[in-house]
Amino acid sequence: MNKPDRYLTFRLDERIFAIPVTVIERIIHAVEITSLPDTSDLIPGVINMEGETLCVIDIRSSLNIPKHAVRSSDRFIIINTERRRFALITDSIEDILKTEDEDIVQSEMIWDGLKRITGTIRLDGNIIPILSIEQFFSQQCAEKDCEIVHQFSGESEA
Repeated sequence: MNKPDRYLTFRLDERIFAIPVTVIERIIHAVEITSLPDTSDLIPGVINMEGETLCVIDIRSSLNIPKHAVRSSDRFIIINTERRRFALITDSIEDILKTEDEDIVQSEMIWDGLKRITGTIRLDGNIIPILSIEQFFSQQCAEKDCEIVHQFSGESEA
């Protein structure tokens, strides 16, 4: 399997996380979120992006990080995976890291069964978790949320 060698790092509260740049479409300033009824904490609502309704994801509660209202200084990372396109709320964007194999510790080397991280990046004595974004959708409530979003936007789930 060909592993990504570049990762975008971003901040949630005082913690830094990474995601592969291969899933990133773009980064935008935070905009107003339209809340939807009957969704979980994972999905605070949707945004209109160039005429398309995008689900907004807030992974703070899944990572035991206190939630806060979206601020104008926040950034949304527009992510495009094989299954869906959505906006991920972050406090700030940190950097793009180019990594070598020896910089990465795969999740199975840390603890067998970790699902929401694919590994960690060792950088200057720090450890940065690499998030597996699709795993945040593996919860039943997240799948239900996606159905609600598609009903709201008039789209059909593929």
